[in-house]
Amino acid sequence: MTDVTKTVLYVEDDPDDRDFFTEAMRAAHPDIHLDFASNGQEALSYLEARIAGGLPDLVVLDLNMPLLDGKHLLGKLSARPSLNNVPVVVFTSSESPEDKEIVRQYGVALINKPYTLKQMPHILDNLLSYCA
Repeated sequence: MTDVTKTVLYVEDDPDDRDFFTEAMRAAHPDIHLDFASNGQEALSYLEARIAGGLPDLVVLDLNMPLLDGKHLLGKLSARPSLNNVPVVVFTSSESPEDKEIVRQYGVALINKPYTLKQMPHILDNLLSYCA
């Protein structure tokens, strides 16, 4: 990573998962700026508002959320030329083969959520390797 601060948009509806991710990121990579959206609709609004002023370096996306889930958000992002180059990594607890196939069709990586904080530094390094 360079000295330039990277911005990550974490799209997650579960407050405990957001806190877990935030704590781990701040411990492992305090230089990363985190923004949050609690569902796909909030994420889409966030991204649309930043088209002209600087998109995040990475979107970390949960799949199962209310209003607009991660699968539908992937579809909307891929259909928008102004947003389809934003790096996205799906970060989910889903083990569903159908979910994995949908994510693969959009050409984004899928990383499963860990069960312990101890696993997070390696996972965060992996996630951040996708930054623009």
